[in-house]
Amino acid sequence: MATNTSKCLCILFSLTFIVQGYGKCNIQKNVGITQELAWTGGHNVSDQSSTWQTKIKNKCPCMLGMIKLSCRGFNSSAPVDSSKMKKSGDECLINGGHPLLPLQGFSFYHTWKMQFNFTILSATILDCANCI
Repeated sequence: MATNTSKCLCILFSLTFIVQGYGKCNIQKNVGITQELAWTGGHNVSDQSSTWQTKIKNKCPCMLGMIKLSCRGFNSSAPVDSSKMKKSGDECLINGGHPLLPLQGFSFYHTWKMQFNFTILSATILDCANCI
């Protein structure tokens, strides 16, 4: 009886990962990007900029690295920490290319008059077999 129960649980556990698409991340769906207003008011009285916090979350059951966002037209009136986001042309590399673990979040700040509509360009799926 215990052997049959163990087999059933093992099969059920395996099917859960298959149904959820374990090991197959859709980068467009599994990388969440949100922004919220961190504070308003710029560096001086005439500056009407606001500081925005951009949050990126790895919703994939695998590690993701080399996460790149589309940032065509992106501006910031205050420098963005280049270890958090580095702009090169119309692409922005996040977290220095270092991986985000499953369900791990990451954020950076930028200052501008309005929030910026970042979209995910690409990410590399890493070490999916070891993320159980």
